[in-house]
Amino acid sequence: QKLSDAAYFLDTTTWKWTRLKSVGESSPSPRASPCAAQVRGSENQAIIFGGASIGSEGYEGGKGLIPLNDTWLITVDSQAGTATWKQIAHDGVTPEARLAATLT
Repeated sequence: QKLSDAAYFLDTTTWKWTRLKSVGESSPSPRASPCAAQVRGSENQAIIFGGASIGSEGYEGGKGLIPLNDTWLITVDSQAGTATWKQIAHDGVTPEARLAATLT
């Protein structure tokens, strides 16, 4: 089993998907089912939270999916086809790890 760290941009004018190239020093680990929401007032940023990784012995090894609780800001440059990631630190209480959740 393998998870992906790929990010895509959908141009809603042409309905064309573009796989984004990560630029910068950091990016989230490969994961399944993170939740995401667009940053209010921004057309090129979104918050990504949580998702799941696979345990060290693999999915079949009895560990299953391991929920995550990290938060990332993705900034997309649709013209260049790139994504810049920044991990967001939590002040105070950290949200519980979760996957397949929603952000609003």
